[in-house]
Amino acid sequence: LGTGRVDAVIFDDVSAIDTTSADEKYELEAQFSNDQTFATGVVIGPVQKLGAAASTGASAANGTGRYETPFTNEINGVRYRWMRRFHRIGGTTPSINYVSYLGKTGGT
Repeated sequence: LGTGRVDAVIFDDVSAIDTTSADEKYELEAQFSNDQTFATGVVIGPVQKLGAAASTGASAANGTGRYETPFTNEINGVRYRWMRRFHRIGGTTPSINYVSYLGKTGGT
């Protein structure tokens, strides 16, 4: 992302997701670090929650489609140069196909 402040949106295009057992949980995390290898100093930013087991909370959603998650790389007064998408998946038969990409805030 560089050394400056970035305000943007993560777009997640989910083309397939398994929720048949009703206990699948998918969390798509925005992770930030000033170490490009992410070996140290990893900070978790906004999380998009998907799946039947994640159906609590304002950000929880089920099914295919596009999900938008606004973010900034400035967290608690610290600007993070590097960002990655990380997913945590659980449940009986979890399976998800998605593509994530960044876009500018207020635009497409």
